[in-house]
Amino acid sequence: MPSARTPLLLTAVAAGVLGCSHGWDDFDPRLGAETSGSGGAAGGTSTSAASSTSAASSASGGSTATASSSGSGGVGTGGSGGVVIGGAGGMPETCPPNGTNGFKDDFNDGTIGPAWDTTLYGVTVAEVGGELVFDMNLDPAGTFGKVQTMASYDLTACRAVVRVTGVPDPLGYAALVLYLASDNTSYLEIIESDAELTFKYWLTGNSHVLATIPYDAALHAWWRLRESGGAVYWETSADGKVFTSHATLMPPPFPVTELQLSLTTGAGASMTPPAGGGHFDDLNLPPP
Repeated sequence: MPSARTPLLLTAVAAGVLGCSHGWDDFDPRLGAETSGSGGAAGGTSTSAASSTSAASSASGGSTATASSSGSGGVGTGGSGGVVIGGAGGMPETCPPNGTNGFKDDFNDGTIGPAWDTTLYGVTVAEVGGELVFDMNLDPAGTFGKVQTMASYDLTACRAVVRVTGVPDPLGYAALVLYLASDNTSYLEIIESDAELTFKYWLTGNSHVLATIPYDAALHAWWRLRESGGAVYWETSADGKVFTSHATLMPPPFPVTELQLSLTTGAGASMTPPAGGGHFDDLNLPPP
């Protein structure tokens, strides 16, 4: 991955924060025993501003800022408001043959299939009642679990979308995550933790928060990561049909042609007890 990139166009179109660190970052085992949780774009500054709403472009609806081209540094902007995009099913089916949307799972057969690489760090993971369930009630604090696709997929002109039917209790340092990984230090991520929904990416082990909003189980029932026109979008939906974009990054922080899709949950070591768990359903499937 090159150390210098063309300038980034970063748009946060929901109440967002750059440069903040969330508790889960300090415990996230994907990046080692404890990570720096560095938060915002290294080498950059952040600002906050109210945004306007426009249906003319899926990248509109927020103030924009252009980052420097020096590595992962950047300038970001957060604001309120949003843009409603998408139609029936969320977006047109324009993915390449190996697009991310080609990997589908309804979690109905009671078995985590061989297409998933099941890597467990203490959290009990199973298909229960037609959902993928990470059950932290059965495990001690400081545990983590994920399922990740064995194969890699192309996000270009494509998307990854999942319905979230339950999140861990907001007792601190618990997280539920949808992410697309380029490797084990660089990925695009939507994460629920401490009753907040955060839209972010990791680049070579550094966390870059694009926007953070209060989590609403009804409004944010569907989570989607997608690429279109050279930009990556972090989005949510109440019904799986009409999506609101909360953050946009152009160009992507790393190539998006070979990404593994992961569903993850975990609880930091300070969380006692790790009540609740995470529930996913309808991965890359139309809303019921």
